[in-house]
Amino acid sequence: MRRKCKNLFAIAGLLVLAACQTPSGTNPDRLHGAFISASGVFGGSYRDFPADLKAAIPEPAAVTLVLFNHGTSAGGLDQKCRPQKALPRFFAVIPEFLPEVVLYYPCSDILGGNAGHGQSRQNYQLRGEEIAALVDRFIAYGVVPERIVVAGHSGGASATMVAAALAAGKIGAFVASAPGHGYAYLGRDAGNNPLLSGQVYGWRQALKAATGPGLVFAYEGDRFSPPGDLEFLAGREGIELIMVGNARCRRLAPHGFLWSFCFAERYGGMVLDFIVRHGSLKLQAGAADNILAAATVRARAASKPDPKLADRLLSGLGKAGFKVSKSLRRKLGRYLELPAYKALAIARTGAWASATNRLSREIAITDARQRCTKLGPKCRLALVGEEIVKNGE
Repeated sequence: MRRKCKNLFAIAGLLVLAACQTPSGTNPDRLHGAFISASGVFGGSYRDFPADLKAAIPEPAAVTLVLFNHGTSAGGLDQKCRPQKALPRFFAVIPEFLPEVVLYYPCSDILGGNAGHGQSRQNYQLRGEEIAALVDRFIAYGVVPERIVVAGHSGGASATMVAAALAAGKIGAFVASAPGHGYAYLGRDAGNNPLLSGQVYGWRQALKAATGPGLVFAYEGDRFSPPGDLEFLAGREGIELIMVGNARCRRLAPHGFLWSFCFAERYGGMVLDFIVRHGSLKLQAGAADNILAAATVRARAASKPDPKLADRLLSGLGKAGFKVSKSLRRKLGRYLELPAYKALAIARTGAWASATNRLSREIAITDARQRCTKLGPKCRLALVGEEIVKNGE
């Protein structure tokens, strides 16, 4: 009886959430996403998309385009979209060494339904349709279909596989990391709940429609996208299912394995070779080693720093004229543990703000300053990475 009540409450809650959501239109002032190329990062509002596209891809026929997405939240309008934080370092470094590669991280205002709606209203389905439409737009611009690779993680991986089905014959390949149906966190309740079991079935059918070449990664211990949920993909023509054992890397949980240096070390070569083969690329001698080394180094930036570094920096900030608050003394160690690129700014009042895990030094500095300005007057740039900025105006 208790389990039945629990399931009823779960269904009721999911129905309420679903009833409150409606698909949103595209707001021209919202961020369309970001292009990451060898010449820089180009990202602006939806109305800026044509100019950003032209700046990032001046010669579309000569480019291999990799679209990466991390899914979208169904929690409400005006979702935050931060490509510089959401893009795994392994993908982010590729254009630095292969200038013919351009990455695109698309943002979205799409809001789908939950358990109370059919598969056609699920976020991964709507997002997959959106990505397939983007593929058409890039092809119309002149990008060669065989040189387009779509990739994604979690709900974004499910959307990627939906897009691969809808855009069959229009892309070179896809890479999906931990695709999920969105209800695995409920554990056995997802399978025992008749409403949710229908959603899981619809999700499986959607992913089965994806045509390869495709690489799919599942991570041991991942409670959001359990490997057992993906076993139905094993043996499907054109799709290689990689079951990753020992998927914990330092402090990262298995679901975040794609962002770890362990992924770069163990599977980076496989993914890079896959993209090269199916994205019509040619690697210069040593390029693969350089990409993997850079990805590993940047991902390792999340590892625990020298425990005495925080004390040295706090002392140095005080000597440089910054007001060091109790809050900063408590939390600077956490800032140092977070991935680069990063920066920290301090206001005259002692209020401070940081930006971490950005795609470039310049983006980190800009974001830290903008955040700090909202907290107090006369913000000064204090740290870039782990270096004190003495003339931080």
